[in-house]
Amino acid sequence: MKCRKVKRLLSIYIDGELEGSKSQEVENHLSTCVSCAGELESLSKQSSHLRELFASIRVPALSPDFAREFYEQLEEKGRWWEIDWWFPYQQPVLAGVAMACLLLAILFYPKGNGVKVGKDEPLPLIVREAVSEVGRLSEQEILKNQAEDIISRLL
Repeated sequence: MKCRKVKRLLSIYIDGELEGSKSQEVENHLSTCVSCAGELESLSKQSSHLRELFASIRVPALSPDFAREFYEQLEEKGRWWEIDWWFPYQQPVLAGVAMACLLLAILFYPKGNGVKVGKDEPLPLIVREAVSEVGRLSEQEILKNQAEDIISRLL
């Protein structure tokens, strides 16, 4: 058995909950591996300290009528879903929630108008103007403008 597997089983081994064949494999490995034996010793110390700690904790005894008294107090205060304190604040709270929703809707409403492209993003103004101008021009005029632009750059 490898160290990684033994280290995962050590806690179960210390508690005595490991079945026979695996317990024997762990014991065989511990007899040959110093690292895992040291891990076992460390975990055993921690386990004994925790047992001592839990043994020293004293839980106060509950009265025999504890459950009855507890349920009576619950009935006096009402059920958890019957929230009487909510009603005086219901209208202002709902109005505040409605205002917050309205404010968020206004803040995140898509801005701009015009042609939408891609993921509902409005075209920039310069692109909208270019698109509208191209729509008015014929193909010959577009080619003529492009040629004039190229010539002006060369000169």
